[in-house]
Amino acid sequence: IALGHIETKDGIIVLSVVRDITEHEKMDTEIRLLLTLTQGINESKDLNSAMEIAKKKVCEATGWNYGEAWVPIQNGKAHVCSPVWYSTDDRLSKFRKLSEKCVFYPGTGLPGRVWLSKKTEWIPDVSDLPETIFPRVKAARELGLKAGLGIPIICDNNVMAVLVFLMFKSQEKDSQMVEIVSAVAAQ
Repeated sequence: IALGHIETKDGIIVLSVVRDITEHEKMDTEIRLLLTLTQGINESKDLNSAMEIAKKKVCEATGWNYGEAWVPIQNGKAHVCSPVWYSTDDRLSKFRKLSEKCVFYPGTGLPGRVWLSKKTEWIPDVSDLPETIFPRVKAARELGLKAGLGIPIICDNNVMAVLVFLMFKSQEKDSQMVEIVSAVAAQ
């Protein structure tokens, strides 16, 4: 809240009160997202259905343009892209097709690092990274993908899947957004 005043030439003082409601609106959006996600996830019949709802709702509410999930194969020795994904732009189907061909081992790529660490990872601009850190960097550059977020879905201290979100703009870490999406993943 900011207070201000203006004195007119007639000597009248006009007081003004300016209130920034941006944070309040942001909290309302986050609460609505969390409630919608919780309800949708609780009504899901399986993990894939829950991940599909989560990716779509998170992308719609927070501005991420692409969401995918990585699941274990070979008893957790490698990770592949699940059949569930979400995109706000048809051009990203090219990125999806590349992802379907990828296999990440623990510690490699964003999904592998998040899987191994069991911690969220935010990347302000994936297009700035070398291929050894973000193996799909060429496709990301070509399509204009920038910020990336990887979030583990953990159950009984085991990572069941890793959600990966990407957007067309570079963005520094938004800790509040990470907390909300992480809370969703914990559901």
